[in-house]
Amino acid sequence: MSLMGADTEGAIEIAKKSAEIVKKIVPGNGLKEEIIRRCIIATGDVSIKDLVAFKGDPEVGVELIKRNCKIIVDVKMVKYGLRRNAIAAIEFGKGGTETRVVDGLRKLADQIEGNLIGIGNAPSAAIELCRIAKDYPPAFIVATPVGFVNAAESKEMVRKLDIPSITTIGTRGGSTICAAIINCLIDHAKP
Repeated sequence: MSLMGADTEGAIEIAKKSAEIVKKIVPGNGLKEEIIRRCIIATGDVSIKDLVAFKGDPEVGVELIKRNCKIIVDVKMVKYGLRRNAIAAIEFGKGGTETRVVDGLRKLADQIEGNLIGIGNAPSAAIELCRIAKDYPPAFIVATPVGFVNAAESKEMVRKLDIPSITTIGTRGGSTICAAIINCLIDHAKP
């Protein structure tokens, strides 16, 4: 017994059907609508559409990628989920009194300025990024850290920066959503 013909459908057909279903939920042809649809598909959760917050124009992120900006992310999970090379801060951190990702961001501080930063996992990374941004402001931020300790607050801090950003509201988020958003920007940057 097949489940709605899934055994005979290829991955491309399934992805196409998913996109059609989600486009009925979030209609429109703009970049913001596409980003929200990608987040829904990445999570399988329609309610995420009400939790994605935009500050400024997401086209800023697309233009940065077109100019071959660096993409710096907090953890390997986001890095490996991207369709373009990225630097994972956690790979540069040694830890100690701070988390490895915070230590790594500090070591990469001078590379943050003018680039695209993605925080998908660690609220501590988003908080540290807000501190670093005073001296080395990134040009665009995607911040979707998840959790019950400082996640909501860290994303609120990002939204208060004078920097275009895409964040999730509250405790929900995660590396999958961060990668989905950045991949959407990457896809829109292709000629």
